[in-house]
Amino acid sequence: MRHLPILAALCVLLTGGVVHAQGADECANAQSINLGAPGTVTVGIDTTAATNSAEPLSGGAACPGSAMGTTDADVWYSWTAPSTGLLDVSTCVNAGLLDTDIYLYDASGGCAALIEVACNGDGVDATGVACVNFGSNIVGAPVFAGVTYFVRVGGWDAASIGTTDMDVTFTLGTVAPDNLTCAYDPLTDEAALTWDNLDQYDTLDYYLNGVLTGQLDGTAGAATGIVSGLTPGSNEICLAGTIGGITSTQTCCIVYIAEPCPPTVAATMSPIATVIPLIGTVSCNAAGLHADNSYLRSFDLVNGYGVSDEITVECVTTAVDVSTPGAAGTQPVRVRLIVDVNGGGPQNFTYLAGTNVGQTPDIGNNSMIMVYEEEFQLPAIQGLENFNFVLGTGVVDPDALGANNPTLQCMTAYGPSATLAVEIFTPDGQTDGHSYFMGASDTAVENGVSYIVSLACGLNSPSPLSGIGFANNRYIMDVGYSVAAAGTCGSAGGVSNLQCSQTVGEQTWNLTWDDAGGATSWIVEVDGNVEAILPSTDLTFATGPQFEYQDVDVLISSWTGPGGTGTLINSAGCTLQTAPANNWPEGASITASGTFQQEIATPYTTTIGQPLDIAVCDPGTGVVQINNDIFLRYTATNDGDVLVSTCNPNTAINGDDTILAVYTYDAALLDDPSLAIACSDDVNLGANPTNNPACNIFLAETTFAATTGTEYLIRLGTFNAAGTGALEYTINDCVPATNITGASECTTGDVTLNWTPNPNAASQEILRDGVSLAVIDATETSYIDLGAADGNYLYEVVTDCGGGPNPVGVAVSVLTYAGQTDLIFAVEGLLNAGDPGLVDSGALLETALSGAGRTVGLIRGSWLDYPCASDAGVSNVWILTGTVPNDYRISVAEGDELATLGEAGKGVYFEGGDHFGFIHAASLFDARDGVDDGTYDTGDGDDTFTAMDGADSGQGLDMSANTDVPYTQDQADNDWTDQLTVANADAGLSGAGSLWLSDDALVDATGAPIPPYITAIAGTANVGGNTVVQSWEIGGYGGDQTALALAYAEFIEGGGSTGPTFKRGDTNQDGGFNIADEVFLLAALFSGGTPCGCADSCDQNDDGGVNIADAIYGLAALFSGGPAPTDPGPSVCGEDPTADSLTCDTYNGC
Repeated sequence: MRHLPILAALCVLLTGGVVHAQGADECANAQSINLGAPGTVTVGIDTTAATNSAEPLSGGAACPGSAMGTTDADVWYSWTAPSTGLLDVSTCVNAGLLDTDIYLYDASGGCAALIEVACNGDGVDATGVACVNFGSNIVGAPVFAGVTYFVRVGGWDAASIGTTDMDVTFTLGTVAPDNLTCAYDPLTDEAALTWDNLDQYDTLDYYLNGVLTGQLDGTAGAATGIVSGLTPGSNEICLAGTIGGITSTQTCCIVYIAEPCPPTVAATMSPIATVIPLIGTVSCNAAGLHADNSYLRSFDLVNGYGVSDEITVECVTTAVDVSTPGAAGTQPVRVRLIVDVNGGGPQNFTYLAGTNVGQTPDIGNNSMIMVYEEEFQLPAIQGLENFNFVLGTGVVDPDALGANNPTLQCMTAYGPSATLAVEIFTPDGQTDGHSYFMGASDTAVENGVSYIVSLACGLNSPSPLSGIGFANNRYIMDVGYSVAAAGTCGSAGGVSNLQCSQTVGEQTWNLTWDDAGGATSWIVEVDGNVEAILPSTDLTFATGPQFEYQDVDVLISSWTGPGGTGTLINSAGCTLQTAPANNWPEGASITASGTFQQEIATPYTTTIGQPLDIAVCDPGTGVVQINNDIFLRYTATNDGDVLVSTCNPNTAINGDDTILAVYTYDAALLDDPSLAIACSDDVNLGANPTNNPACNIFLAETTFAATTGTEYLIRLGTFNAAGTGALEYTINDCVPATNITGASECTTGDVTLNWTPNPNAASQEILRDGVSLAVIDATETSYIDLGAADGNYLYEVVTDCGGGPNPVGVAVSVLTYAGQTDLIFAVEGLLNAGDPGLVDSGALLETALSGAGRTVGLIRGSWLDYPCASDAGVSNVWILTGTVPNDYRISVAEGDELATLGEAGKGVYFEGGDHFGFIHAASLFDARDGVDDGTYDTGDGDDTFTAMDGADSGQGLDMSANTDVPYTQDQADNDWTDQLTVANADAGLSGAGSLWLSDDALVDATGAPIPPYITAIAGTANVGGNTVVQSWEIGGYGGDQTALALAYAEFIEGGGSTGPTFKRGDTNQDGGFNIADEVFLLAALFSGGTPCGCADSCDQNDDGGVNIADAIYGLAALFSGGPAPTDPGPSVCGEDPTADSLTCDTYNGC
């Protein structure tokens, strides 16, 4: 009976306290929620011991935009609806400050066939205020009588683990219709609706702009209906079902109808009805949010549209593919009327940064006169809807440039060949979250050229869409006008419809025009020089060759008399922007072996060639279009490999991103994709790496097997249309040695080079840093440089086939091992011509470790090539792979070797900006890095990591005292820092925890807070050295680098378990700490229950014994504010820090 007081106390605790039941760790064991009538129940959430469930996540398909995370350490609940109604599930009060994700599933199909009903990541409360600490809030989810539902609650990321409360509220109600779509038919002026009735409604009402207007079909299932009475502007159509007098919430859609142009509009120039069907088109944007974009069309008023009056532009109609404003609900769009003084198109327009926007017509450019500008606010528009910019209804002349008069004089008042250009300009929307895409038509249904300007994408002057790979797109612009002064601009006689096109494969131009009447002769001028005087019966003219990459103005004038005499009727002009002839495969230039340069410049060099066929030739990255392409014809002079490379020091392409292809030459088929025999993109990253250290990772290089006398077509270009600049390329039929490797012997300094020689070589020479070491036989495959001093060298094998030297190099780092405790392997840049980027972490880490009193060796090479890394004197190895695009991608063998070194007792530090999240190379090291194996290639990250907060990893490495630490990106504004997820169980570790997270003060482009994400993880090894891995460079750390390096060094060298690991207090070994552990212990002590398999875990007060005092201690910790069980504690696996006689024979909770 002496045990009764304890059991009685236990009963009191069970019935009187608030118990945080963690929920079930797996879907199959979902914990029931007791809510059998309308009302609210609060459920305790505890995810501290939960694992990641196997059931797949949708990523928030039912709740886009609510910032769903990875739902880590999730727990499950089940609930059966007592009747049909609405369910709210909320952690919005968030008493435990746990950043949650919540999914609600229809459980009818069981855990293997979950049907997502609703979800929420970062919710808002009833007043629209964000939930506390990124809590979640599902509101009004439809539920049906007798149906069972699963509620799945997890953390936004692996660091989001803890406790909170979840309110579950059920209300009787009618479920609203779902999946409502509305499509406007301009021919009938009606909206066609489709939707799903989720129940059998007594009535289904529809509301138009908030007014009850009528009823539609309420039969359960898919339904359709028609709504009329729409008005110009935004029309909101809402449906609400009623059952038994209870009306559902409303389900709504928006139909946008363009405001009509004013009735004073007398005529238009390019009616929209003539250009259906419509398609979407291109813009310069990042993740769908647009940069500064100017979209232009040209209108020759007199000769193209027969406008012989002075006119006032009153309306500009366009088609909008997508207008998605940010938080403001509308977004700015400007209309500009610009006189093209020279006529022939706006190619010679230039732009500058404006007063309030980033792209304004250059007032210093005399060839363009902006006569009018107005800013409008566009609402949300979807689905290629027409939009009328009614002039005078927005903000006129927003930058006070005097552009305030939409009345146009006769075009000849501005210049003899002047025309009108209309521009639609979208100011940069990335900060405010705006997205806008123009609508377009196909060339088959509309003539004329469309132009785009975007300084952010390198399109600095108007570029035809055909020149950037969108030949079939034409922007929709219709100009509505009234007559200001009738008949003052003369007749539409003379020259009209002037077309200027460069001859394919040549640098001449073909001019064609129409005779609008009244002309007896034409004068053709090129840059002011008379090139020809023609009779009116001649309607074509071919120019002589023009200089490539230069603008030349052409003017055709019409005269009443013969030979260019009499009276000038009118003139028309165009600007010739001459591409090199080899911009076409038909004009491919003849080339031989050597190194050459060619300029890539828009709008001159355009995208001409056909896309590659990946089934025939994959350049390695899946990219099929080569932009801004130039073509060469090469005839092989001998059998053997030919190298084609853009990896040259004078290649200066914007973005450093080139692509190339080689074809068997066929004069008829040219660049037919079936003829491709070799191609390359991102040479040291894609599927066809050459591992040439001279190559930037995004440049292109390939070799192909050539046959003497055979001709080949070589095509060089850029990754996208914005890639412009100097392209230096090499064609080499004496291919340098291949497969070159170099490694130093760590005890002697001997450097061994190996390679595959060119069979056509006459001789070979070995150079070290440009100094000759030896001339060797042409067939030699290796060379040893004895006793090289410590340092970094460039070794070259120089091949000569009789026509001159052809070197290939390899960087070799020499360090004769002399007992250093810490070895740094700084491999960043080894795949990028040795360039480590803006931050040389290798040198900075060497300084930091030396400053901390460590003995350090720095090797700029792979640990696979340095066997002394396994020497007994080495405590730690530091692997610095760097940041994209200068990062080093480790091989499987290198990863396996890191695992071997760790198991042998070496602490391992590993940093890599793209290793975890992009094209991850799986290896044995994955079992020791502390990163969840299921998240590789899913956390590629972004460029927001500019500051960090430290965390206590729970593994003995605590960085939590360091907050708001600035970070210097290695690739400013292009870092792509991987976002990591902590592994619940890595086979080589007893535990892992987050060490660094992004600063909680960081915000995105719209100013919204960015939820912190993990960028570093510390792991405690079962056997061998500990690990620290991170996705940023230690050299960019803005705090005390010496202190950080020392803390890391001491942690990673302290790994290797010497005793069993366990969680103190987890008596039943289920991985958690709760009331079940105390019940288990009491049963083991007093009622013949299963004995403690790990006495250390049952010794909750760590007094060296297991008895009733431990149960009292544990109960107090759980329910009355007593201290938690001592180290290693109830949450982290670890060894017993106290020497005692207890053992831990078996423990399964880690």
